[in-house]
Amino acid sequence: MEIVVKSPHNGRPVKVREQDVGRAVRDDEGHIFYVLARGAKDGYFGSMTRGGSGPGRPEGATAKASVVQEASDTTVPHDATGKDRSKLPAGLLIMIVLGTAAALAYLFSPYGPFRFD
Repeated sequence: MEIVVKSPHNGRPVKVREQDVGRAVRDDEGHIFYVLARGAKDGYFGSMTRGGSGPGRPEGATAKASVVQEASDTTVPHDATGKDRSKLPAGLLIMIVLGTAAALAYLFSPYGPFRFD
């Protein structure tokens, strides 16, 4: 599930993963901030410090509006969830290892060019 919080640096929405709560993330300008939970299912907010103190900490009723971005807003949030990684390098490495093992098995088998008779 994706969470949208406002960056404490510039106030713009940033889309993060649920796994990123408590971790450092970057906004669209490259500033680092932390995504923290406000309480038991009360929402999330962005803070400049890991402890949640400072200018990024929400206070009172105005915090709810500034913390969670509704889907009806026209601003497009910055996607800080990261890019999906390609499986090509791992698959290519496995193919090379299997190909090398098959070639060595053939070369040193009784049917290969290096027979030990």
